[in-house]
Amino acid sequence: MRYITLLCLALAAGPLPAGARAIRLWSRADLLAAADLAVIGTPVSDRDLAETNSLGWSSTAAFQSRFRGVETTIHITDVLKGNPASDRLILHHYRYELSWGSPPNGPELASLEPNGTNLWVLFLVKDATGQYAPVTGQGDAALAIRPLTAAYGRTAGLPVLPPIADADPAIRHPVSLTAPTRLMIHRLAGSLAVMVDTNSFVSTNLTVGANMAIGTQYEWFIYPAGTPRPDHGEMGLTSSFSFPISPMQWPAVSDHPSPTGKKCVVELALTAFETDIPAQHMWRPNAGSHYRVLWQRTLKQTIKP
Repeated sequence: MRYITLLCLALAAGPLPAGARAIRLWSRADLLAAADLAVIGTPVSDRDLAETNSLGWSSTAAFQSRFRGVETTIHITDVLKGNPASDRLILHHYRYELSWGSPPNGPELASLEPNGTNLWVLFLVKDATGQYAPVTGQGDAALAIRPLTAAYGRTAGLPVLPPIADADPAIRHPVSLTAPTRLMIHRLAGSLAVMVDTNSFVSTNLTVGANMAIGTQYEWFIYPAGTPRPDHGEMGLTSSFSFPISPMQWPAVSDHPSPTGKKCVVELALTAFETDIPAQHMWRPNAGSHYRVLWQRTLKQTIKP
């Protein structure tokens, strides 16, 4: 295990100051191996907690040994490892409180600005509350929560995981798939809100090949009645046999068929599959030589004016 020494001043020749502290130098492979969940996403909201924590630092004349607890909601755009329950997660972390000061060689805390356009790479573990926390520990959260370009470089790209070497679709084992059977659609002022009926989920028995990766895909479509269904809709992909389907809202704007005052069709196409390509950034499961659709269903509803 490698460590670096953090100094509050620039490095200079001579012995290390007594206040210097050792920090583990995490490689991308280390972070990925230790994480329960690794994702790429954007922060959409945050809230301060009443909770505070010293994170192991002692008080000084210029520092109260407290850091403010924060919950930040992350919208997941890609999954590098693990199976998130939906396209959002709650990150539990800490921030500096200006009036409490800061200690020498203090913690490297994550600073996430909600509602921005920057993508972040987050390497996370489940904490005692069931929320997600930085895999590097709260005291060095910034090592596990990095801007995408800082974590991987602008030109290096994200790691491409190879096909699973011992995947064998000939050896099967039973699994259960849970999927919705009904849609819920509401007309709003100038738009349609569409979602699945969460009380309509039922289980289906399937079989999956040995060591195969599994996943589900859903795709929303809305289009005027009497016209062909578009080639592409609003799609979601997850590496589990569940359907964490995000609700959709179609506004009456120029690049969407207006749902106001017109008869239209709403469809939700559902697919469950197996593949020898493991889940990763820009996952293309159907590129695998052992990709196979195991189950499909389309929910369809016509909405009158």
